[in-house]
Amino acid sequence: MGGIAVLNLEGIYTRYEDPYEVINRIVEGTDEEATKIFQEIYLEPVKEELIYKRIKEIKSEGGLCAVSSIPQKAFQYGRIAQEAGADVFVVQATVLTVNHFSSQYEAIKLEKFCKEIKIPVIMGNCVTYEVALDLIEVGADAILVGVGPGNACTTRGVLGIGIPQVTATLDVSAARDYYYKKTGKYVPVITDGGMRNAQRRRYM
Repeated sequence: MGGIAVLNLEGIYTRYEDPYEVINRIVEGTDEEATKIFQEIYLEPVKEELIYKRIKEIKSEGGLCAVSSIPQKAFQYGRIAQEAGADVFVVQATVLTVNHFSSQYEAIKLEKFCKEIKIPVIMGNCVTYEVALDLIEVGADAILVGVGPGNACTTRGVLGIGIPQVTATLDVSAARDYYYKKTGKYVPVITDGGMRNAQRRRYM
């Protein structure tokens, strides 16, 4: 139906030569062991050669290859991904804006990234008209929408941020429609979040 998996460039597949051994460890662990297992697994660093290798493996099977990373790793991993033949790059954070600042690492310049990388760039997540328009204007080829609406999402509890998913999707779509009328460029909106109960879902 047109879906595509996205390879997390900071996940298990780019940390371990044999990811299935690690996956089996997760599957076989108890609920009580889960946190400890994940903490130990992610002590292993990401290996750039495995990023290249995994993308090549996907492409060798004839599939489209979409990959993702957090913003601060996008330039570093984006170059490798593009060279290896990735078809789409996703810059994804819990909450992404153009105006990002950090005292611990150099903030990514999203406009520069979009200009330098030659494959489509999806950005997110966002929930407001203003932020969506900013992301589109710096070069996003698609927008991910959703912060804190789902049962499994901890953002609402940890950061105190959460927007109803349909409301966020409508606001971001309005920004996309405005940009389309202004420029003729259509930017897809990907609604990336849950709804908490069946009653709401039934009405939406």
